Amino acid sequence: MSTRIGRQSLRYAGLITATLAAATTLAGTGSETRDVGAQPPLPPDRSLAIGHRGSAYKAPEETMAGYRQAVRDRADILEGDVQLTADGHLILMHDATLTRTTDVEERFPDREPWRPGQLTLEEIRTLDARSWFGEAFAGEPVAELDQLLDLAEQTRTPVMLELKQPGNNAGFEQALADELRSRGVGADGDSRIPYVLVAGFDAASLQEFHEIFPGPEIVYQVGDVPDDEALESYREWADHLMLTVRMSSGADVARVETAGFSTMAGTVDSDVDLRMAIGQGYDSIITNHPERALQLQRRNFREPVPQVQVESIYANAPGDDIQPETGEHVSLLNTTSAPIDMSGWTVRDQAGNIVRLPDGVSIDAGSLLRVYSGPGTDRPGHVYADYGRSFLNNSGGETVVIYNRDGEIVTVGSYLAYPG
Repeated sequence: MSTRIGRQSLRYAGLITATLAAATTLAGTGSETRDVGAQPPLPPDRSLAIGHRGSAYKAPEETMAGYRQAVRDRADILEGDVQLTADGHLILMHDATLTRTTDVEERFPDREPWRPGQLTLEEIRTLDARSWFGEAFAGEPVAELDQLLDLAEQTRTPVMLELKQPGNNAGFEQALADELRSRGVGADGDSRIPYVLVAGFDAASLQEFHEIFPGPEIVYQVGDVPDDEALESYREWADHLMLTVRMSSGADVARVETAGFSTMAGTVDSDVDLRMAIGQGYDSIITNHPERALQLQRRNFREPVPQVQVESIYANAPGDDIQPETGEHVSLLNTTSAPIDMSGWTVRDQAGNIVRLPDGVSIDAGSLLRVYSGPGTDRPGHVYADYGRSFLNNSGGETVVIYNRDGEIVTVGSYLAYPG
């Protein structure tokens, strides 16, 4: 059994990150450099912010641009999903295939279904992983595990590595263990990375990794709050539990921590969900927007009301979710006393689905704009994306992010759904 860093020492890992990152300068593109800067004032007993796939609301997920952004956003821990290439190299990729976040279908049209394990590392290096972010990130490649670990060493930032898609990545537990050992990770190692956590949803894969290499601490992503019997069964191999904030209470979090586990809320992005996680007392928060998770914990934090807010999310329409002229939609509110041009603005859900508003769309002063995923005829206050399928989550809750035409986050909204 590995030695748990537990609640206090996990927070200490974050303090190490904050202290050392202030003196670190990151290399950007070309000759550009970016100073991480001083850590803003935060309470000492705050929840840590784990940068989910980097800082995925600001830069393409699982790319080095995204991880550098997460460091600039002062994420306490950097999270990535580990998978194997055809020639046995470890890369960072969330999905079972490369299609959602890269141009793999265009470059390798004969490799369907385009799993990471079908391409060599050199082939994957040719892919453009900018996703939907546009020309500012043109040519940004898929991140490799070596690159993330180099950044973690440079900035002294802890990392959390998820064993992703174990059914498609036979042997990656051993490959990850070998890579971490080579960098001195472990009780007797001399690693420059303050902490390494290994995470996953698959208990068998996590236990196999723990047997191969008991050095890193294990994060079991259970979701629902486990009962006492389940907690006892996890104690032999798990150190941290990731729970779903919409399914938990402060009492649940306290019970899990009393049983000896550190708690993580995941994945949490909207202000409503972030405030729930902070209020329930989670040790750390896994989020696509680490900067926001920290902002909300600053003492006396205040901010102006955004010009556009998510007024509501109508995810579960009667009948077909994408029926013509009606169905699922997001309602956006203009909080100002003047019209707002919404041309080129973007609505993005938590799974990465994108609706981009066409030219000529606006919201009248103090009025609503309803953005539908289905087909219809655009008219004042209503715009139809004709997305081709439903994308708002009917049962588990949903988070949407609104970006202006310059790609800047304007607001984030969510609705909550509970079982039963």
